[in-house]
Amino acid sequence: MSQNKPQNPYREPFALTGTITVTVEKEVAEYLKVMAEHTKIPEGELVNTAMRRFISAHSDYFPREFFKKKRTTDGNV
Repeated sequence: MSQNKPQNPYREPFALTGTITVTVEKEVAEYLKVMAEHTKIPEGELVNTAMRRFISAHSDYFPREFFKKKRTTDGNV
């Protein structure tokens, strides 16, 4: 199973092409590992899904102009 081939049949295909390094609580890292092992969904995909949900719930964390600018440059939000 490739790290950049999502396994979620309910979501349109996407590629995990960006990379960041973050520091999280030890417990969060352990939960992520257990979830990935149990579901067979790569950790990167689980984190990507969690971040997309966080972003959609917290659009107020972005400057107002961000999504207007983003729409005009790449057509996506």
